Amino acid sequence: MPSEGVAAIVGHITNQEVMSHVAKNLGVEDLALTAEFPVPQDVLQQTLFAVIGVLLQSSGPERTELFIRDFLITQLIGKDLFELWDVINPMGLLVEELTKRNIPAPEPRLTRTSGKTTALPLYFVGLYSNKKLLAEAPGETLFAAEEEAARVALRKLYRYTDNRRPWNFYKPQKEQIEQKFISSN
Repeated sequence: MPSEGVAAIVGHITNQEVMSHVAKNLGVEDLALTAEFPVPQDVLQQTLFAVIGVLLQSSGPERTELFIRDFLITQLIGKDLFELWDVINPMGLLVEELTKRNIPAPEPRLTRTSGKTTALPLYFVGLYSNKKLLAEAPGETLFAAEEEAARVALRKLYRYTDNRRPWNFYKPQKEQIEQKFISSN
């Protein structure tokens, strides 16, 4: 994923609203020394950042990674990639990403249409590369359908689709792997 996409996701996770929501649910309000009640969102955000910094210093990067994974990364559940990241030219980004992977540029084709002469026409555009369908999406205009198909293809490419498998947060410990290996012999 390009750095702009990563920055958008990190920006969402660390924004004041999300951080204060997580902080409230973890009881960080009780740690914040403030005369104001309810505790302002910016104070909750800074206090949670401080808690993460203290956790990093006291328990190390592994424990901090687990904390961030369990309490902040989970805030991405149910979020669409393009709600977080505003891509101006999805087709251009798709061409760029496919070029990096040595895949031919996508070719948009009209696959279906309905109600062309009505007030609400509907077009389905498919993006093909190497005679394989990458993505298909609807739109009220051909341009809108092509753009949405490019977004669908990018979601698939970045493995951030709506029907993706949940993230596997479990990392087997080295000792468990060794024990499993020993017990199998």
